Amino acid sequence: MSVEPPRLWAFLLRWILPRDTVGRSIWGDLDQEFRDRARTDPVAAGRWYRREARSVMGHRLLGAMRLGTGWIHGRDRRATRKGRKGDPMGQRIWRELRFTVRALARSPRFTVVAAITLALGIGAATAIFSAVNGVLLRPLPYPESGRIVGVWHGAPDLGYDQFGISPGIFHQYLTENQVYEAMGLYVLLERTVTEGSEAERVRATASTAGLFKVLDVQPLLGRTYTEEEATEGGPGVVVLSYALWQRRFGGREDILGRTIPLDGSPNEIIGVMPPGFDFGGPTERAEIWIPLHLDLENGDPGNFSYQGVARLKAGVPPEAAVAQEEALIQRARERWADQEDFINFLDAGGFHPTVHPLQEEMVGGMETPLWILLGTVGLVLLIACANVANLFLVRAEGRQRELAVRAALGATRRKLAGQFLLESLVLAGVGGVLGLGAAWGGTPLLLQMAPPELPRLDQISMDGTVLGFALGVSLLSALLFGAAPALRYNIAGLLSGLRYAGRGTTEGRERHLVRNALVVGQTALAMILLVGSGLLVKSFWEIRRVDPGFDTEGILTFRIALPPAGHPEPQMAAAFHQELLDRLRALPGVEAAGAISSLPLAQSPTGTAYDVEDLPTPEGELSPMFWYKYATPGYFQAMGISVMAGRAFERADHEQALGNIVVSQALVDRLWPGEDPLGRRLRITGDTTEAGWGRIVGVVENTLGHGLREDPLQMIYHAVVGPRGDQGYGTWNLTYALRSESPRQLIPAVRRTVREMD
Repeated sequence: MSVEPPRLWAFLLRWILPRDTVGRSIWGDLDQEFRDRARTDPVAAGRWYRREARSVMGHRLLGAMRLGTGWIHGRDRRATRKGRKGDPMGQRIWRELRFTVRALARSPRFTVVAAITLALGIGAATAIFSAVNGVLLRPLPYPESGRIVGVWHGAPDLGYDQFGISPGIFHQYLTENQVYEAMGLYVLLERTVTEGSEAERVRATASTAGLFKVLDVQPLLGRTYTEEEATEGGPGVVVLSYALWQRRFGGREDILGRTIPLDGSPNEIIGVMPPGFDFGGPTERAEIWIPLHLDLENGDPGNFSYQGVARLKAGVPPEAAVAQEEALIQRARERWADQEDFINFLDAGGFHPTVHPLQEEMVGGMETPLWILLGTVGLVLLIACANVANLFLVRAEGRQRELAVRAALGATRRKLAGQFLLESLVLAGVGGVLGLGAAWGGTPLLLQMAPPELPRLDQISMDGTVLGFALGVSLLSALLFGAAPALRYNIAGLLSGLRYAGRGTTEGRERHLVRNALVVGQTALAMILLVGSGLLVKSFWEIRRVDPGFDTEGILTFRIALPPAGHPEPQMAAAFHQELLDRLRALPGVEAAGAISSLPLAQSPTGTAYDVEDLPTPEGELSPMFWYKYATPGYFQAMGISVMAGRAFERADHEQALGNIVVSQALVDRLWPGEDPLGRRLRITGDTTEAGWGRIVGVVENTLGHGLREDPLQMIYHAVVGPRGDQGYGTWNLTYALRSESPRQLIPAVRRTVREMD
């Protein structure tokens, strides 16, 4: 236990002794002698200290009387200030900086190790912050983007947390709201551009004219389409993205007025958007924009396959928009009160509107992982700072005699602490420059390794905000590891160490207290990282072990979208797909081939209500909702999806339009647990024809559709052509799956085969 000298006498000594080398030496000697005596007899040490203090004060007063000077050292301080005025601050800073650089150069191993340690921590933190800044913090590239919101709905009682908006309800909002400056309705599509020698499939956004008003972006060339052009029966016009204009048309200035075929139909080019504009939705990109030819006033209120976006009026919060939309939904109930299915859906699902800022929607579920990642590298930086602080303390212990000599020559504690902090600033500056260089070179690699689902990848860059963050992190690091030695040493201890250097003055545990605390802190932070990493690895391993219901190895997939203009009948499109599948199965190395409207986990399926023949829905209630897809013979074999009962599709199912269907085991478990489902019939709600019934001929293994942590989908698979002749987009647009031991080697042959057919 450390014993302090008598406080009153210690204070008087500090006050009366001159603040020069002699005064600090006398005070330090008395302090150290007292501590040595106090280890054996603290009481006697206190008496000795008071006696010596009285003696020193008496000599000081007698000397002052003989010389005729004041007994307080005011003149010394005035002289010190005068000396400082004669030494410009710039020269002093330059002198101290040169001394610091020379001191660090004399310890090259320490300097290199400390700089590299800091560079790793600062570089990692800067690189991750560049991603956080680009994805989360940087505003969207639209004027006053904070007022742009996405308009959605939810029906949680039916398992639909968020879905889009119908044309009928959109028109209700558009014409009667008091909170939006503008609104737009859109849907993401695909179109085939057949201009020139090569056909190209591009992403297209079909929208109302209000979309461009909401985003408030003007075209680079020409104009956008008008409300009249976006109504039902409007002309075929198209607006190009800057990237498509450059890639496909060479950036020609005379592009306006030119006609290009989209899915075989002519469309006039009326505008080109500026660079960087590629809005296709919160998380999607588009290369062309075409009018959404809809009669909004008489639109279907129950078709929620569209998305809405709006610009709030200044000062209006999203909560106010939700409140008004809830009132407008009640008016919609009155307007479409005669549509029983729509009203039942509203009642059974707990239907409600939701409004989210567009930037929040674009970020999606990536906000939390990015902040966690930034916090993780922050812990790494703290560990690096603790490590460098320990190195500083070890180095300072080796420099105690040097520091004591400097103290004896007049260096104050503030000056010594400033020297330590200056050394830490120089080291942090070197580490910051190296770390910034590492982040600059590592950010492109980080972008290459990032998942394609990460939004706003093009916004991640080393801009001024990131540079300011790197500077701030470097300064903070310097303060963190430079404060330890600056606080560790005082003048009295250094001077007493100089006096008793011959017999040693090591203080045991007290001397290593700070270093031990830093080691404990490093260990604690490292343990946090270790536990977090272990949990992350375990979670990843558990997700890897999840069975998605299909094989993921040895499969080549690609999508074919036939233009309806060249294949107007569903049977014609089905015949094309069947012939292409036959040719693909004949290729060397192909073990199985099939096609489907949307792949599991990769593309979103479609859902709707179904009537079940032997389980009629009570009047006033909503029919059960199921997901559905369109599949060809060979699909389940190609994807490795097992047939649990009955059979898979055969050629006759769609060639003869038999109306047979295949269902998933999850659907059977819901409707007919423990019973035989084969031969039972289902029909899309609203279809009252006898031909609309689909008969179950097979049950297949469950597949996951929305995520590896979600429940299996209750799925209905239709043949690509049914007796109703209404197969939606599934007839024309199909994703192919080819099973092979070397799927990548099939790509040239597949391209050649498709080109030979069309």
